[in-house]
Amino acid sequence: MAQIRARIIAEGDVQGVGYRYQVSRLARRLKVNGWVKNLKDGRVEILCEGEEKNIENFIKSIDLKMPPINVEKLDVKYEPYKGEFKTFRIIAGKLVDEMIEGFSTGASYFQVMFNKQDDLLSKQDQMLAKQDQMLMKQDQMLAKQDQMLMKQDQMLAKQDQMLVKQDELLKELKGLRSDLKSIFEERLIKIERDIALLKAKMGII
Repeated sequence: MAQIRARIIAEGDVQGVGYRYQVSRLARRLKVNGWVKNLKDGRVEILCEGEEKNIENFIKSIDLKMPPINVEKLDVKYEPYKGEFKTFRIIAGKLVDEMIEGFSTGASYFQVMFNKQDDLLSKQDQMLAKQDQMLMKQDQMLAKQDQMLMKQDQMLAKQDQMLVKQDELLKELKGLRSDLKSIFEERLIKIERDIALLKAKMGII
């Protein structure tokens, strides 16, 4: 496998965010040798050597967009392979600069954590708001159900009233039928008596 050498300049949010440490970790994983260092203008320079396939994968992997790291551009230039590196290392700056970088990196990750926490709290608030809406709709449905049950009770009460009136009407009809029967029977008896008298007067046996 061919050995190649590449010099890479990374631009974006790459200083004070732990980018060099991520580059070093990826280089060791992909068996790439060389170094990484901060530049005074805020960019990061990487010089690396290794097998062609490993270098290409390395270049793709360091194009990081994982907050707080955000690589906006990678300028890659290939150089003649020299084989001068045995490991991959971070070229540190002055102690004060490295301390500032460390504090800045920590602060950046804390900010990312706070932002994620804010996002989670915001989503939680949205979920609670939706839950409140669902409970409100449930209360409205229960209120409508209560209204329907009340109307049903009113209809059953009216039905009971109608049944009572129907029973009263049946009683009246039965009484009326009994009265009519008595009247018919009395009239029938009277008619039979009158006919008997007429036959007696006429001498008809």
